[in-house]
Amino acid sequence: MLTVFVTARLAVARVVLFSAFALLLLSGCQTTKLLHGAKKDSEGSWANLVSLSNVIYSNPSDSLAYNIRGVEFARVGMYEEAILDLTTAIRIDRKYHQAYNNRGLVHRRMGSFRSAMRDFSRAIAIRPNYAAAYVNRARLWQQVGKHERALSDLNEAVRANPRSAPAYSGKGIIAQKLGNHQDAIKYFSKSIALDATDPEVFNKRGLSRLAVGDPESGLTDFDLAIRLRRHNVDFWLNRGIALRELNALEKARKSCSFAVSLSSLDPRQILVARHCLRAATKKELALRETRKAEKAIKAKAAKKAEEIRKAKAAKKAEEVQKAREARKAEEVQKAREARKAEEVQKAREARKAEEVQKAEEAIKGEEARKAEEEEQTENSGSSEKVENKPQL
Repeated sequence: MLTVFVTARLAVARVVLFSAFALLLLSGCQTTKLLHGAKKDSEGSWANLVSLSNVIYSNPSDSLAYNIRGVEFARVGMYEEAILDLTTAIRIDRKYHQAYNNRGLVHRRMGSFRSAMRDFSRAIAIRPNYAAAYVNRARLWQQVGKHERALSDLNEAVRANPRSAPAYSGKGIIAQKLGNHQDAIKYFSKSIALDATDPEVFNKRGLSRLAVGDPESGLTDFDLAIRLRRHNVDFWLNRGIALRELNALEKARKSCSFAVSLSSLDPRQILVARHCLRAATKKELALRETRKAEKAIKAKAAKKAEEIRKAKAAKKAEEVQKAREARKAEEVQKAREARKAEEVQKAREARKAEEVQKAEEAIKGEEARKAEEEEQTENSGSSEKVENKPQL
């Protein structure tokens, strides 16, 4: 797709990014959500319409651009223009199954049941494993009460794409209508596990949980639905019912009052009023919010970096201190051992010297004693000789 835009010589980043996003929507099961959220995205859609018109002007045979612009026309409620663009995309490419599917969605929004059914069936004929078209056709069967046919299409959708969240939510809706709320909860939970961005699925699971006597879990589901789409009358009313079941009467009244305040004006009138208010201050607010966000991000990053730096410095200082203490302790230990060894050596040498001295003294004493004995012996011998000498 990006190659198409490059060859069309449109290097505008917004067009490229939007086209990539649109392709994501149009490539699989997300196509079933094509028209959801049209009100909140209308401002961006108008800007995208201008960009896409430039693409088509540069390349009138670009079926992808017609398909995407048709989607954008549908988002802003211009269904006739959407049908015209999607039909042009099909005329350029007769095998364009996604364009058939998208045109079927627009026909369904316009209440043209037969035309929508025909387009979904044609998309399936072109691409038999196209899960989104099975899901969309199943919803038509549900609208006319033909639940068996709807369930058959949904099973085909799951077979074609086991990760099709809309297929499981569709099976949940059928189980809910037939009063099988436990099965409905199971299917809705499977859908949410695959895609937790559709508030309607949370709302429907909440209704089934109310039906089986679990208002606390139902309240959680309604809160999650409101978090994803705040200004929805049904979500707030259902939340009020769950709170009433839980005997939280004051909160229940507030929830229901807020729902009434949302329904006081036509949604389209609310959209127009909001658009008019935003148009004058859009750039200023965007710049202000951007600067504020950037400042907050930088401050947070700086704080984090400072914390990391301090932590590293503290850790390093602690390591250095421990190393110093370890070296000092090692040096003290070595000095002690050296002193002890020296003292031991000196003691040994002193003892050895003392023993040598004693031995020498003993030897000298022994020699002196022997010399004395010898002297005494000699003296006694001389005396005997004198006594034995003959007298004249």
